Amino acid sequence: MGISSCPNDTFIFAALLSGKTNADIDFDLTMDDVERLNGLAIGKKLDIVKISYGVVNEIIDEYALLPAGGALGFGCGPLLVKKPDTPLKGKIAVPGLRTTAFKLFSMFYPEHIPDCTPVRFDRIMPEVKSGEYAAGLIIHEGRFTYQNYGLDKVADMGELWQERFKTPLPLGAIAMKRSLAAYAHTMNTLITASLNYAYKDTQGIMPFVKKYSDEMDEDVMKSHIELYVNRYSIDARPALKGISEFLNLPEERIFHKV
Repeated sequence: MGISSCPNDTFIFAALLSGKTNADIDFDLTMDDVERLNGLAIGKKLDIVKISYGVVNEIIDEYALLPAGGALGFGCGPLLVKKPDTPLKGKIAVPGLRTTAFKLFSMFYPEHIPDCTPVRFDRIMPEVKSGEYAAGLIIHEGRFTYQNYGLDKVADMGELWQERFKTPLPLGAIAMKRSLAAYAHTMNTLITASLNYAYKDTQGIMPFVKKYSDEMDEDVMKSHIELYVNRYSIDARPALKGISEFLNLPEERIFHKV
């Protein structure tokens, strides 16, 4: 199984991975940047993996999504940032060409697609600040810390999505190989139990979240979790219509039957 070190992932999976819930399964865990996980999913390297919705179409024949464990946002998504009083002209750092962030950016700023260069997500703000890039598309905790780098927000992809489509923004999901469909119900139940445990004993699982967070400020981590862990993290299927439109896939192709 692969998940990212992002606080919403570690919050959801903390109880499961630290033995606080009953799971008769041993997980060989890979924890990495989501763009790296996207690549591992494309290569069919992991059985269960957190992926960007932006890569679903490339893996849908091999994987289906689990209803639990993902992230959908309401008017909040990747941010386009730059230094104050500078034009949006020149190289733009993006967190990967297979990410949901880049797919959204391509939708709303198609004229800037040729300017984009993949940069690991945690290097984008420092490199925009240094002038290496004219602007950057930031994800994860960056939306809470970009002002610390002296950067201004140009646009929120989540706000642009909300204005146009009036549906929750699909950001990330847990994909599981279709060959393991017989275990989909069990895995979905385990993720749900892990998240419910986190809600009941948040302080007890926060050391696990802090251990892997790139932004160690606890208030930032909690804000991030509150924003991206919501009712759709328990079950994304109520947002299926919008997800189907985002992916341009038939609804019945997207989720495992659990």
